[in-house]
Amino acid sequence: MNLLHDFLDLLLPPACPRCGRRISRAERPLCLACQMQLERVAYEGPGRHGFIERIFWGQLPIERATAMCYYHSEETRRMIHSIKYADRPDVAEALAAVWAREALAQGFFEGIEAVIPLPLHRVRQGQRGYNQSEWLARGIHRITGLPVLDAIVVRTVNNPSQTLAGRDKRRDNVEGIFTLNPAPAAQAAIHGLRGRHVLLVDDVLTTGATLLSCGRALCGIPALRLSIFALAYAGELVPDIVDDDVLDDSNAVVVEHHRPDGVSTERLT
Repeated sequence: MNLLHDFLDLLLPPACPRCGRRISRAERPLCLACQMQLERVAYEGPGRHGFIERIFWGQLPIERATAMCYYHSEETRRMIHSIKYADRPDVAEALAAVWAREALAQGFFEGIEAVIPLPLHRVRQGQRGYNQSEWLARGIHRITGLPVLDAIVVRTVNNPSQTLAGRDKRRDNVEGIFTLNPAPAAQAAIHGLRGRHVLLVDDVLTTGATLLSCGRALCGIPALRLSIFALAYAGELVPDIVDDDVLDDSNAVVVEHHRPDGVSTERLT
C-alpha cells in the first residue's frame, strides 16, 4: 500500500491546502512553510481565561474554549475552504490531531470525557458527503482516545450559510435549530452524560452564534459542562484584558493583543 501511495504521489504530487505548493508525504497536512506561518491562537492553560472563552461567559456552563488558528489570512481561508468544499476532510482530521497533541500537554483535556462534533443538517451533509466537524473529532480521538458522540444532538433546520451574515443575522439564523436526539438509542447516551464534561467541536467560530445555539440544546442535559474547540477563529481581532487589577504604582491595566502576527502587551491608564 505504501508503494502504491508513493507511486501516486509521484504521478500526482499532493498540494498544501493552505498555499497550494506541492508537498511530500512527510510534510502533510501542511507544507513546512505553512506549518511555521499558520497564525496560531494562544492557549495558556486551564484557569487562564482567553478571549474565545469569554465569548460564551454567562451564556453556557463553559469550562474552557479555544481555537487552533486565526482565519483571517488568504492562505488560511483557502485551507478552510478546501476542508469544507473541496473534499478534504482529511486535512481537518490531521490538523485536529496536531492541535490535540499540543493541547493534551497543556492540560486542555483535563476532565473532558467525550467529544461532540457540531452536526450538519442531513440535507447539507448529504450534499457534501461528510461533516467536517466529525473529522475534527476523529483527529482529537486519535490522540486522546476520547469517545466521539455524533448522535447526541441533531440539526433540525437547514439554515442558510452564515458566511456573509452580520452578528444579529447570524444569531437569528441559528436560533433553535438544534435539539437533543429523540431516538431511543441516543436518549440512553444522553442520560449517561448527566453531570459530565464534553468538548463541542466546530470548524470555524466567528461570533459564536452557532456553537451557542448547539450548546444551549446540549444544556438540556442536567449538570452538563461544556468546553469548546474550533479549528479557526474568524471573529473580530479585539484586545483581551488579562489583568484588570489596579497595579501597585498606577491605575493601569495590562492588555494583551491577540493578532495573527503575534501577541503584544501594553498598559492602559
